Amino acid sequence: MIIPSKLCFLIVALLLICLCSCQQTKNPSTLFPSELPTATNFPRWKVYEKALLHATVRKSFGACEWAIYGVLDKRVFVWAICRVNDQIGTTVSVPAVIYLAENGEIENVIIPRIAEYSQDMVTLFPPDIRARMSTGEYRDFIDSEHLEERLKSGAPPFVVISGTPLP
Repeated sequence: MIIPSKLCFLIVALLLICLCSCQQTKNPSTLFPSELPTATNFPRWKVYEKALLHATVRKSFGACEWAIYGVLDKRVFVWAICRVNDQIGTTVSVPAVIYLAENGEIENVIIPRIAEYSQDMVTLFPPDIRARMSTGEYRDFIDSEHLEERLKSGAPPFVVISGTPLP
């Protein structure tokens, strides 16, 4: 049986809500500098992927695809879809803000909290980025077959293959 892509997206979104609804935090999800990978002998895209994996699925193994919606004042606005490489295959699809240090290293990654999603979207993302994200434009870069293949092969994400420069 083939499941239409819109239904797949709805299922993933519902799973995300279910998985994250148990999280009780006062602040948006953050990644602390001591937990971040460094760029030393590590391709830049892997640094981004590790940081996004940790912020979204709270694991260091798996794969992410992401679209960059904009860069402003050392903040990189992305939509990320990350999947854990385990038996369950947990997948999370969320907007995120990647904060960069002056030297370009990732300092922090913040995703909106589920319970305060609307408020966090306004706080974290400029109006033009929110508008673009609300159109579902990010779905154009998602290829679940590519993400699945990446889990097996370790190949780079589409953002790298397409030649999009990473800030």
